[in-house]
Amino acid sequence: MKVSLNAIKLIYPPISNRFADHLWENNQEVRKQLTDSHLYMLAQRQQLYFESYTYDVDSASFNFTLVCGDLKYENLSVDLSEFLVEDDMRLEAGQQHIRIYPASVDVSAEEPTYWATTDKLLWDHSKEVITIQGDFDAKAISTFYLYYVGISKSNDSFTRLFKNGHKNRTKILSNEMQFSGNARLSDELMIFFFDCEETMVKQYDLDEIEFNIPNLNNKIDIISDAEKAFIKVLDCKYNTEKYKNYPQCLDGLYDKGLKSYSYHIDDDLNFIAPKATIKGSSNIFMEQDYDFILISGENVTLFKGQDIVEEQA
Repeated sequence: MKVSLNAIKLIYPPISNRFADHLWENNQEVRKQLTDSHLYMLAQRQQLYFESYTYDVDSASFNFTLVCGDLKYENLSVDLSEFLVEDDMRLEAGQQHIRIYPASVDVSAEEPTYWATTDKLLWDHSKEVITIQGDFDAKAISTFYLYYVGISKSNDSFTRLFKNGHKNRTKILSNEMQFSGNARLSDELMIFFFDCEETMVKQYDLDEIEFNIPNLNNKIDIISDAEKAFIKVLDCKYNTEKYKNYPQCLDGLYDKGLKSYSYHIDDDLNFIAPKATIKGSSNIFMEQDYDFILISGENVTLFKGQDIVEEQA
C-alpha cells in the first residue's frame, strides 16, 4: 500500500503584483530563483505596513509597529546583529521594507546583507531565519482572499504570469476593488510561488521480502493534480474550469497505484475562498491545526485541522 503526502511550499515570500512586475523587469536573480515554481496562487489582502519604526544602533534592533487594515501590533522588534558584517553598517527602512548594508559599499550595485519586505519578514520569522519579538497574530495578518490557482507545465510560474501577460491576473486587476480606499489593487493583489515536496509512505505485508525505497511520483504529475484538488475543494472565483470529475484526470495521481494522497500548505498562510477556507502551517509537527486535502479512491475531502484537534482533546 502506497500513500503520497505532499507539502505545497513557498519558494519565495509572498509579493504584491506591483513588486512582482518590478522584479520581472529588473531582477534576473529572482527569475532564476523562481524557475522551480510551477504552481501559483493569486489572492488579495490589505497592505501590510511598518509604522513608528526605529533602529537602535547599540542593540542592532529594528523596532516597529505592524499594521494591516484594522489590525495593529505595537512594540515589536527584530534583532539584526547577525547580519552586521562590519562595524559601520547602514540601515534603510520604509513603510514596507528594510535593508542592511555595510556603509562602505555602493548600495546601487551591491546586495544587502539582509533585506525584507513586511511579508518577507513574516516569512523569515516562520522559517526561523529571524525572530519577531512581541505580541502579534501572524495568522491574522497572513489571511488572504483567494481568487485563482494556476500551473505552468512548460515554463515556471513567474514566466507564465509576466512574460506574455496572464488573462486571469488581468481580469482580477480589472474587475476587483481594492480593500483600502487609498491603495492600488496592484499593491493588494498578492502572488504566491509554490513548489511541492512529496513524502511517500509504503506499507508492506508481512510476507513481502524486499523492502525497497518507494519510488516518488513525477513532480509535474503532483503539481497538475494539486491544482485540480485545490480548485475542486475551494471553487476559486477566476478558475473557470472546476474539474467536476476530479480525482479522475488524464494528468495527475489518479492512476498511479496510490491508496490515498494528500496536500497541505507548508507555510503560515490562510486562504479564504468561495467554497471553503484552508489553513497552512510551516511546522505541522508542532501545530496540528493545519488543514489538508485527502484523496482516497473517488473521495476528495478537506479535513479541518482544528476539528481534528478538538476531537482528540
